[in-house]
Amino acid sequence: MLLLIWQTDIASVIDGFKSVSTKTLLLLVFLQIITQVLIAYQWKRLAWSNHREVTTRQMLQMNMAGSFVESITPSVKLGGEAVKVWWLKERLRWTGEEATSLLMVQKSISGLVFLGYTLLLSSLYLLHFWTNISIEWAWNFSENHWKYLLCYAGFLVFISTIGIYAYKMLKRKHVDKIKSIGKIRDGLQNYWLRIRADKVEMTVQLVLASVIWFLYPLKMIILTADLGIDVRFWVAAAVVFIAYTVAMIPALPGSVGTFEGTMVGLLTIAGMSPSLALALTLIFRTITFWLVCLISGLTTGCFHIREVKNKRYKVFSG
Repeated sequence: MLLLIWQTDIASVIDGFKSVSTKTLLLLVFLQIITQVLIAYQWKRLAWSNHREVTTRQMLQMNMAGSFVESITPSVKLGGEAVKVWWLKERLRWTGEEATSLLMVQKSISGLVFLGYTLLLSSLYLLHFWTNISIEWAWNFSENHWKYLLCYAGFLVFISTIGIYAYKMLKRKHVDKIKSIGKIRDGLQNYWLRIRADKVEMTVQLVLASVIWFLYPLKMIILTADLGIDVRFWVAAAVVFIAYTVAMIPALPGSVGTFEGTMVGLLTIAGMSPSLALALTLIFRTITFWLVCLISGLTTGCFHIREVKNKRYKVFSG
């Protein structure tokens, strides 16, 4: 990522930012709010299916707390998901088995849809370049494109190595905790059987997950259209999903750098100029990640401040 920034014309990146209209930014923010509300609603429905009464607002607060912690801890969302389990236990008085089962079911459904999107779009992305490749194309492929392609490949190898090493270290250090996960297997299995038995609810959950993930490439397409960039929807979608896949490797807090580097590399390989690719990536990341982190941090902080004030009021009034 630093190499890409170093070799990119920053003035062109700034011009790219200035080219985005206010209406488009507001639309992207609105779609991001809709995304967060839909995720909270998905959690609420899953909780209801396990006979636990929760509100969309409660699930929204839980997800915001998780998003904030996720932004300052390594990826694969381990930090954020741990906070969600803690939140369900401390705020709603759930058992650890109930909280973990809900988390794993939600992640399984979301991950299943994400995997389907990623496999389909990645195959189309690779097939597109494979069918268009030729000796003439290879010779005409500019030096900069080859350079970014090699940098991207090296970047993936580097991040993958770090991710595998980090996983082995965590596994060796927390082997007892990893084994304890088996204790919730029965609860999770019962939860899954209950969800699968309700065909309507299972369909609703899959549709919700599909819509939620679909909104991410939609934001990218809206952004490219506003900047006057001609990009096919499936290409933009493939770039988004591949970037999110790489970002799941636990290397840096909030996957900062891994996501951006991957997206810039893929957009550059697809033929976009590095400066425009970087501007597009930073705007997209600001809306879908940094804005969420900012709002999550502020709302979580306000929630805790209000909670402390209420406790003090009860002490003094009591």
